Amino acid sequence: MVKVIRGRVTAANRDQALREMESRLRKSGHELAGECSLHPCPVQPWGDTIWWEFTVRVRSLAGERYRPA
Repeated sequence: MVKVIRGRVTAANRDQALREMESRLRKSGHELAGECSLHPCPVQPWGDTIWWEFTVRVRSLAGERYRPA
């Protein structure tokens, strides 16, 4: 089943934000099923990292003998 997930991650740059987002999705039992929309938030609460918002289509890994780490 494909669904849409929205969330936020903090990272120094876009590449790190993508890796963090993918890591969180895997930990929650999902994998990417389409394009990802990733952009910096308009309000930045911290000075040393960037707060990124994402919207992504995901597929559940539960049907493929998924075992959380």
